[in-house]
Amino acid sequence: MEMKDPRQLKQTLQHGDVRLPEMTGLAARGPSRAQVMLHLTGMGLGFLLLLVGLGLGLSTGVWNRLALIPVITGAALIAGWVTINYQFLSEMLKNRRVMVGTNALFMALLAVVLVIMVNFIGYRHYARWDMTSVGLNTLSPKSIQVLDTLDHEITILVTDRAGGARSPWRDAYERLQRLLRLYRDESSAIRVEILSPDVDPQATQLRLRRYGIEAPLEGLVDQVFVVAGGRNSMIAVRNMGVYAPNPRDPHGNQVLVGFKGEQQVTSAILEVITERHYKLYVLAGHGERSIQDAGPGGVLELAAALKRDHFQLEELVGVPDGGVPDDCDALIILDPRTPLAPREVSAIERYLGRGGRLFVAVDFDGQSGLESLLRQWGVVVGEDIVISQDARTLLGSPAAFLTSHFGDHEITAPLSGFQVAFNFARSVSPAPARHAQAVTLVSSSRQSYAETNLDEMRRQQTTTFNPAEDVRGPISVGVAVEETAVGPRGGQGEAGPLARMVVFGDADVFSNDLLAHGAILRNLDLCRNSIHWLVERTELISIEPQVDRQHILVVDAAGIRAVFWLMVVGLPLLVLFLGGIVWAVRSYGSRSQ
Repeated sequence: MEMKDPRQLKQTLQHGDVRLPEMTGLAARGPSRAQVMLHLTGMGLGFLLLLVGLGLGLSTGVWNRLALIPVITGAALIAGWVTINYQFLSEMLKNRRVMVGTNALFMALLAVVLVIMVNFIGYRHYARWDMTSVGLNTLSPKSIQVLDTLDHEITILVTDRAGGARSPWRDAYERLQRLLRLYRDESSAIRVEILSPDVDPQATQLRLRRYGIEAPLEGLVDQVFVVAGGRNSMIAVRNMGVYAPNPRDPHGNQVLVGFKGEQQVTSAILEVITERHYKLYVLAGHGERSIQDAGPGGVLELAAALKRDHFQLEELVGVPDGGVPDDCDALIILDPRTPLAPREVSAIERYLGRGGRLFVAVDFDGQSGLESLLRQWGVVVGEDIVISQDARTLLGSPAAFLTSHFGDHEITAPLSGFQVAFNFARSVSPAPARHAQAVTLVSSSRQSYAETNLDEMRRQQTTTFNPAEDVRGPISVGVAVEETAVGPRGGQGEAGPLARMVVFGDADVFSNDLLAHGAILRNLDLCRNSIHWLVERTELISIEPQVDRQHILVVDAAGIRAVFWLMVVGLPLLVLFLGGIVWAVRSYGSRSQ
């Protein structure tokens, strides 16, 4: 192309030939209006079906007929449209202006595809950080371990009545919703369905029948059903919260201060996926604490908590002549008032000899008849009472004490930083044993002591520390025992489980009275962890309740003045100063040019 104008020649050498060839033939004439509508309809429908199919497949992760048919149909429509209009498209693409526009459109589509791919990869592969102090957005390692072992689907049905505006468990229900989202994010085997008996009673009834749940609609209040493989387990939202009185509420309503939902949900999942049922026998007939007693000294609350952990409890009135039942996973003895008969002690000894599990709690003035047997297993029950008056105000007892001194053991590891309370406790100390190893679980503080002169204490109704007779704290009040592999059966080469035992020097520690202080004490968790350890159900021990902690910042007058000068005066002056620097630099640059 000849160019005589030097300026035009210079522009052409710098920027190329900016003139575009004219469109000819079909590209210049273009299709009719009807053809345009037909083309747009076919192409638009093809792209729509393609996007619908890809969206279904990518969102669900399942490429079935519901996702593949729209993808194939949409791709076929797009391919057919391109084939029919091949000549028109080829003429169009020869035009440089069209090529520039097509290139820009292609780059825009490529950017959209890249954004979608990055989001898809981020959806499938991501990392989360829980910045809350109590781990509100994180499941415990034990729950994650249970979810990783799931090989079939778990359905969790939640009754929405617990989340109503007037429900007393609304806060716990909201925490449960967040918790279930964590379960679903962790495992694709978890499905959550909401039961709405007030909105759709027929659909709720059909769901209950489908999963084999027999529950009347009027009785559905705050129930949560965990279902798998034709088996189901029921828990309640009301039992997931830890409540305490709200001092700011004039009506005396309580406020949620802790949440135990993860413990119960994971326990329910284990209940429905495992074939084994754990059975606990509670000894009776010797004046023991009763699991039916709702009074202050009873253990009805403890029994209810163990049932929520899906243990089967049964009272055993005296040890039968045939010995402890074979289906006993753990034998619980809570403060017998009269000693066990020698034949009963012998039956318990035989039970331990075959790998039995024993939980014992004895008060300072009780005579269980088990002292000699416990001594053989490395547990020394003292004839004393532990005195420490640091909890007299809280519990109203002269011999009550709080402690956070826990031993190094799997039972007490989750209780670090919390407190438990004892009342009229006696010392229970570990001692060397030939075939067992005993370790201290709980001990009193250094300010406590063990009063050994019980007769004088009863006569005078008071006690003082006597360095010649009494023992200065810390005093061991709880012991865990585990049979070693070099025990009697191990030495003979006999196979079988190793015996375990947990002994506490106080039965009040698990009474209804002390368990009522669950908002500030961890007595119930101490017992639950002990039972779980005895039956080797340790996956639930490390799931501790989430306790809300308030962080209050107190600012004095000097701090208020510092905040005023920093935020009200300092920051605006800093902005003005930086703006002045920018203005000066730009003004100097414009003058220099």
